[in-house]
Amino acid sequence: MLHRISTVLSIVAICATLASCGKSDSEPAPGLFLLSQPANNSACIKNDKPEVELKWAKSANADSYEIEVKDLKTQKATTYTAKETSCKVALEPNKPYSWCVKAINVTGKTTSETWFFYLAGQIAEKYVPFPAELQTPINGTAISSDGATSIEVSFSWKGNDLDNDIVSYSFYLDNKDASTQVVKSLTESSTKQKLDSGKTYFWKVVTKDAAGNTSVSTVGSFRII
Repeated sequence: MLHRISTVLSIVAICATLASCGKSDSEPAPGLFLLSQPANNSACIKNDKPEVELKWAKSANADSYEIEVKDLKTQKATTYTAKETSCKVALEPNKPYSWCVKAINVTGKTTSETWFFYLAGQIAEKYVPFPAELQTPINGTAISSDGATSIEVSFSWKGNDLDNDIVSYSFYLDNKDASTQVVKSLTESSTKQKLDSGKTYFWKVVTKDAAGNTSVSTVGSFRII
């Protein structure tokens, strides 16, 4: 009798486990989706409107969305949540912003591309360039010197300007806070520097346009080991 009860309980446990697994497998992660408004690398005119409306396409299987908006001047990111495919946010004018959306369900999250826009208080003849996006070296990475006392490191970044009139980049690099200008003017979005191993480096890029407007990137760091 006890053996029969034990067998029945074992079967029940197995069925419960299979049912649980089946339920998990039936809920895939949210599907890929696209952002739609504001358009990427565009200017939004705020005028008297107190809010900017962000819109994106529906993600299959998503239960909710998490929206991150970053002030590219201060690098301060603010997170919002939404059940539908739009969200109104109050932002300060005359600043560049980036934004992305995460589609969420119990299985996981799927993140959209990151888009950029400039929020103008009124129509401007010239817009400040977006801060350069640092690409390589990847922030926080460790670069192997393979035992050498110094190596050549390649730096690259991506510049963007609504007026398409970027004229130069200034490159900053040091072991403290990226406050030391190493190259005053570059027309290409890359440079190479010979650096000592066993040190941590900090770098940034200042973008300049034809009107003399400038923007400063975030500070990236890496270590040569």
